[in-house]
Parts: sequence; structure tokens; C-alpha cells
Amino acid sequence: MDRSYIIFIVTLTIVLCLAYSIAGKTVQGVGVHDFGSNITENQSCQFAKDKAVADAIRNAFGETVGATDWQMCDGNSCTHNFFSWIEQQGQVKRILNETKVVLDNPRRCRVSVFAEVEKFKQKDPNFHINYKLNRAQYKNGDHVIISLDPSREMYVTVFAWAQVNGFVKLHQSKRVSHKFQVPDPDSGFNLVVKHNYTQDTEELILIVASKTKLHFSEQYDTQDLLRILQQHKADGVLVHKISYQVVL
Repeated sequence: MDRSYIIFIVTLTIVLCLAYSIAGKTVQGVGVHDFGSNITENQSCQFAKDKAVADAIRNAFGETVGATDWQMCDGNSCTHNFFSWIEQQGQVKRILNETKVVLDNPRRCRVSVFAEVEKFKQKDPNFHINYKLNRAQYKNGDHVIISLDPSREMYVTVFAWAQVNGFVKLHQSKRVSHKFQVPDPDSGFNLVVKHNYTQDTEELILIVASKTKLHFSEQYDTQDLLRILQQHKADGVLVHKISYQVVL
């Protein structure tokens, strides 16, 4: 066989392998979630699967994954609301194998996935948005003001998260390139904190910035919007979250 042809084949193989290692990997991820009187086995296993998916992405790319358990209580009645927020730069493309085991003492679900994951395309360093809230803690009746400063022209959508309603759309802009606030101070609309719990709680503002116009509904279940946004992130859309505390 011609020597130059052999060199070409070897070089091509190395290039393809390097491209695959950058773009995608096949890895394992494991997640565990407890359950009891306040959460069913099926819910626990879904939460464990979300954690396993996040673990697989972390194992592939070494990024930090945010997966937060939030428990919000009203008197003696508590609703355990887990939503995983994956803040790394990749996503699961396909789950090749999944195993589930229910364990005792304590009761918990353990899910293991073997998944094909891919890295999000590199972000445009000139496309970003600065953001901040008017304070870090709020009390019942306080006004929330979100200041936004885009680096260039973009479309911006802002959501608020609440346990009962999931994500509610607060604002969806036309194409903007200047500093602005949500709510608009000239609109006459105010975003007022309503605290109906007997303990301090964590709440969330979500900011979505894109180069092209996106179409969102007025309200989403938590996991539904997060899955939609993971797909948008793969196309270069910016997604930022601002956590804040509501105190008694």
C-alpha cells in the first residue's frame, strides 16, 4: 500500500477522534434521590434521573453542575420541589442505557445512565448581558427591580419562578441594545413580592437573551421550560438565573 495513503488514513483517523472528543462523549452518570410521605417513588426516580444526567455531563466536560433541592413549607404541609438547573456547557444527546434501583433505609431511588453527551458550541464573547437586582433580600410587599445591560442588539425575555405557578413570563422585549429595567419605570407596572410562607424562601429570576426572536408562552411548568432552554442553549442562546431570598 502506498506510504502517503497510509499517512493520510492515520492523520484522518486522529483528526476525527479529536473532533469527536471535543464535540461529544459517551459517559456514565449516577443520581440518587430520597422519597417518603411527601414524594412518590416515580417522582423520586425522575429527580434521580435528572441528577444522573447532570452527573454524566459533569463527568464528560468537567463543568460545574447546579442541581438544587428546594423545599418550601407552609405550616406543617411541605411540598418538595426539586428542579435541576444545569449550568454547564453541554447536554445529553441520547441515553443509551438506563437502570433504576429502589433502596431502603432510607427509601431512595438510584438511577444510572450511560449517555452520549455533546458540548455546546463556543459562545460569542461579544454577545453577553449584565444583570443585577436592586437588592439580595426582600420582604413581603417589597418591589423587585431588575437592571439589564446588553452588550449589543438582542432580544431579552425575563421569567420569574414560583413554586405554585412554575415559570411566569414577566417581560419580552423587542430588539434592544441599551440599558433598561424590568419592570419599565414608565409602565406603571410594579413587581411586588408576595410572601405567604412561614419561613424564609429562595426565589428565582431567569433571563434569556438571543440574537433572533424567540417565542415563549406566558407560563410554563418548571421542568418544561428548563428542557426547552437547554435546547436553545445549544444554539447559542444565553440563559442566566438570579437567585434571591424572601425573608419574614
